[in-house]
Amino acid sequence: MRSKQKIRQPAKTLWLTALIVLLAGSQLVEAEPKASIPVPLEVQGALKKYCNDCHGEDASEGGVRLDNLHQLDVESELSLMNRVQDQLFFGLMPPEDSGQLPQRTPKLLAG
Repeated sequence: MRSKQKIRQPAKTLWLTALIVLLAGSQLVEAEPKASIPVPLEVQGALKKYCNDCHGEDASEGGVRLDNLHQLDVESELSLMNRVQDQLFFGLMPPEDSGQLPQRTPKLLAG
């Protein structure tokens, strides 16, 4: 009977060790920065042409900068693009004094 306990104890220790290693490893994976989502060239071009004057490196009106999407993590990039889509959908962007986008562009940017 003692030999069964001796066998079970190392097995139990092995499983606990494996569990700890897996949990610690998952924390390391979570700590790594997530890659950004590739933005199609056509969308990049539209952002550059119609948005960068107000939301680029030199001017980030409203705290929004659209020229550096590739530098953002996935969560930040998705959040920003959702804000852009909302602004376009509700007609809040572009502002009236900056002219309207070609008809196809809001649909392109809204995905």
